[in-house]
Amino acid sequence: MHADVTVPSRTRLDTLIIPGGAGLRRPGMAEKAATWIGSRAPYIRRVASVCTGIYGLARTGLLDGRRVTTHWSAAADVARRFPKLRLDPDALFLKDGQFYTSAGSRPASTSRSR
Repeated sequence: MHADVTVPSRTRLDTLIIPGGAGLRRPGMAEKAATWIGSRAPYIRRVASVCTGIYGLARTGLLDGRRVTTHWSAAADVARRFPKLRLDPDALFLKDGQFYTSAGSRPASTSRSR
């Protein structure tokens, strides 16, 4: 996913969805995302992370002490990096306050019947 435009700082959003993927695990990217998310979260009704999108959201500190989930393959790393989270790696999705986290999606099977 690549942005075509940026969101002006004074724009009010109802819902912010932070997608997963490799982007937030690149050096410096999670920090940049966290700075923006942290500055905007007080003005957003709902903030959601999908799968490994939690790397950008968790870095803000806004999830500290909250019950969250992420994709099973990232759960151990997320728990290690963000020990203040109450991580439930078995949940498919969780809501804690204005924050929603999800385990992501299961990849489609690569095997096909013939």
